Amino acid sequence: MGRKGRLAIMLFFTVLVMVYLILALSYVAMATPDIPTCNEDQVLVGQGRFVGGRWERYICGPALDNCGGGY
Repeated sequence: MGRKGRLAIMLFFTVLVMVYLILALSYVAMATPDIPTCNEDQVLVGQGRFVGGRWERYICGPALDNCGGGY
């Protein structure tokens, strides 16, 4: 295989990797919901369906210690 053949193979794989990265980044950017900034006495609460490792939406809720102990 000559120099042009190796260059063509490198170009093919470079384009393939670029397409994969663009698709992966577009998926991540598309699936990210708005996440609000909560005050120090609030916690972030997910609402809706849990899809793809994320909740559909997020809200700030009160930080309550109602676990009843048992640690």
